[in-house]
Amino acid sequence: MQPNWLNKNEYPFAEKYFSVNGQQMHYVDGRVGVPILFVHGTPSWSFDFRNQIKFLSKNYRCIAPDHIDLDFQPNQQTTLMKQSIMQARLMHLYNI
Repeated sequence: MQPNWLNKNEYPFAEKYFSVNGQQMHYVDGRVGVPILFVHGTPSWSFDFRNQIKFLSKNYRCIAPDHIDLDFQPNQQTTLMKQSIMQARLMHLYNI
């Protein structure tokens, strides 16, 4: 669930989640078309790409996953390997 302090004008994206092995990964999936995958560093989240996604989603499918333990799902602990597996499965799901 998105936090109450989040400005919906700055981050107007629908909440989407991808679940693997009991853990949920929040991600942005904007529009249709050729996909562009946005991968943020640590500590960060898809909010960093909000302006690029708003602009590019007019013509492209913008997908931006968030790290499991840094997004809207607190108390989920993960490792770099688990993050990599989750992102690989998300990419496979969307045929990227």
